[in-house]
Amino acid sequence: MSCFQLLKSRRPTTPFSCPFQRRALRISGGVENLEVYANFFRFRADEDGAHHHPEYLARPCYIRPGTLSVIIEADTEYIEELRGDSPDV
Repeated sequence: MSCFQLLKSRRPTTPFSCPFQRRALRISGGVENLEVYANFFRFRADEDGAHHHPEYLARPCYIRPGTLSVIIEADTEYIEELRGDSPDV
């Protein structure tokens, strides 16, 4: 991802891709909803390879219906490969 932005608003959380910047993600929403959404970026040490779906939360007015579905994944091996740290590279 080349860019990640959080935009404060008074609306439900709305993730969307940026039309003028490739591989950019913008997420707008109220402060409380953005705090809840941000918790999906936290992974325990034993969750390597796991992923989270922030929109799968039953909370009134939390996420705008029909918005971009985002999957947040923790994958140390993939990150190492991107950095060139992997022994297989």
